[in-house]
Amino acid sequence: AGAAFAVSIMAGSLEFAKLVTASLLYQYWDKLNKILRTYLVIAAGILILITSAHRSLTFTIQILIH
Repeated sequence: AGAAFAVSIMAGSLEFAKLVTASLLYQYWDKLNKILRTYLVIAAGILILITSAHRSLTFTIQILIH
């Protein structure tokens, strides 16, 4: 039960970081230099992959348990 809570906190933190990064990219796209833009786009993409993989894994585990 404790591990599930920790994973939920971590997933929430990753989701928050993804939203902040996407918002920053949207608001400051023209003001950010190319290197920072590239880094943030890659970081947001990785966060999207991590959170979607977590959701898929959680859904699969729930199906297998029930």
